[in-house]
Amino acid sequence: FLRKTLEQKHPRLYEYTPKEKFDLFFDSLYQKIENPLAEREFHFFLLPVINMVHCSHTKLMSSMYLLGHMNDYIKVPPFQAYFTPEKVYIRANFSNDTTVKAGAELVSVNDVPVEEIRKSFLVRMTREGNNLTFIYNRMNAAAWPGNGYVGLFPGLCDYPSIDSYKLELINPGAKAKKVVKLTSLNYNSYPPVILSSRKKLEFRMEDNYLAGILTISSFSHPYERYQEFIDSVFAQLEACKVPNLIIDLRGNLGGIPQETVMLLSYILRDTFTYFKEGNGYDDYKIPIPVLPNRFKGRVYMLIDGACRSSTGHFLAIAKYHGIATMIGEEACASYSCNDNGAPYTLPHSKLILQCSGSTYSVVVRGLRRGNGIIPDYTVIPAIQDIVNEKDVVLQFALEKTRNSLKQ
Repeated sequence: FLRKTLEQKHPRLYEYTPKEKFDLFFDSLYQKIENPLAEREFHFFLLPVINMVHCSHTKLMSSMYLLGHMNDYIKVPPFQAYFTPEKVYIRANFSNDTTVKAGAELVSVNDVPVEEIRKSFLVRMTREGNNLTFIYNRMNAAAWPGNGYVGLFPGLCDYPSIDSYKLELINPGAKAKKVVKLTSLNYNSYPPVILSSRKKLEFRMEDNYLAGILTISSFSHPYERYQEFIDSVFAQLEACKVPNLIIDLRGNLGGIPQETVMLLSYILRDTFTYFKEGNGYDDYKIPIPVLPNRFKGRVYMLIDGACRSSTGHFLAIAKYHGIATMIGEEACASYSCNDNGAPYTLPHSKLILQCSGSTYSVVVRGLRRGNGIIPDYTVIPAIQDIVNEKDVVLQFALEKTRNSLKQ
C-alpha cells in the first residue's frame, strides 16, 4: 500500500533516488519481514523509504490511536540531546542527577555510540532535497509530536519502552568519561517548553529605534489576525522612521501563501509575480503590486534549517530580488517544493502516510533545486551559546545595523 501510493501519487518520486534504487530497496524490505512487528517497529522499519523521497511534505506518522494515547504508553528521555555534524551534546538535563551538566559531550546512549544514533536519524528523518539542516533542526527540536517523534526517536527504535538511560558522557572542562543512569520520564512530565507548539508573532524596537525586530515563527496564523498585526508593524516602522528591519524566521516551517505574499508586498521594491507553477492560487500567478507604505530601509532575515515550504518560497523571492541580507544557516527549502498532499492510512498498521500531490514553484531564476537558501553570513551557535541561551545570530544582525550608522 505504501509503495503503490507513493508511486501513483507523488509528483517527483524519483527526482533524487532513481527508480531502480527505489525498487531494489522495496524488494529488500519485503525480504526482511520475517516476524510480526509492533506498530513502532514497523514505523522504524519503513522510515528509510520516506527519507529516500527527499520531500519534507511527505511523512510517515504514527497511527491516530498511538498519537491519542501518548500519555499512556510513551516514556521519554530525561535529557535533551543537541546534534552537530561533528558531535552530540547534552543540551538540557531534566533528571535529578546534578552531575550531568548541560553542554556535556554525549558518547553513547544505552551502549549505542552516538554516531550510530546520528546515522539512524540521517536515514530515517524527512528531508528536503539534498539539504541536511532540516534533519538536524528537527533532531534538535526534541519533539515533533504530530509526527510521533519525541526525544531520540527515530534514532532509537525502542525508546517508548525504556525505563532508564545509561549515558556515557564527558562533562564540560573534564577529560575523563563518566557513566550515569537516568530514569525515564512519562510523556506528560516532559518539560512543557519542549512540547510547546506556540506560534510566535511578535514585534519590538531595539537600540532606540535603530532597528525593528519582527519575529514570525509560522505563516499559518489566522489570516485576519496576521494581516492586522503586520499592518500595525509597518505603520510603526514608517511613523518612527526606523532604518533597519530584522525579520526573524527561524523555526518557521511554512504556512499559507497569503501571509508570505502580504509580507513581500511590504518589503519588495516593485510589482512582483509569486507562483510560476502549482495548483490554484491564480491571483498569485499575475503581477502583484507592492503597498504604498512599503518599508524602504535595510532588511535582514534570520534563517535556519526549519525554514521550509512557504518560508522557502518567501526567502527565494527575497533572495532573487536582492532586498535582504540573510544571516544564519542554510534554509530547508528554496523556490520549489512539493505539497498539496493528502493523508493515506496504511490498512493494517494504521500508520499515516502524508504524500505530496503537486509541485509549487515561485518566479525566480538562478537558484538550484535541492538546496536551501544559502545565507549571506553563516552564523552557527556553539553549544555553550545554546546552553546559555545566547542568541549569536540576532546579535550578529544587530551589530550589522549598528555598523550601518558608520556608513
